Amino acid sequence: MIRLGLRLPDDLHRELTKAAETEGRSLNAHLVYLLTAANAAPVEEVHRWAREARN
Repeated sequence: MIRLGLRLPDDLHRELTKAAETEGRSLNAHLVYLLTAANAAPVEEVHRWAREARN
């Protein structure tokens, strides 16, 4: 397994931590879940998700 250092803006960290808690996951497990889902999705869909998240 590879370790990865990641810098996040404070507000994004809070949002991800809250989402992880809601899903009953650790922050690390939640990030792996989100990255796996994004990696499996068509690129166009990931871009759509990113646009929607910014709005």
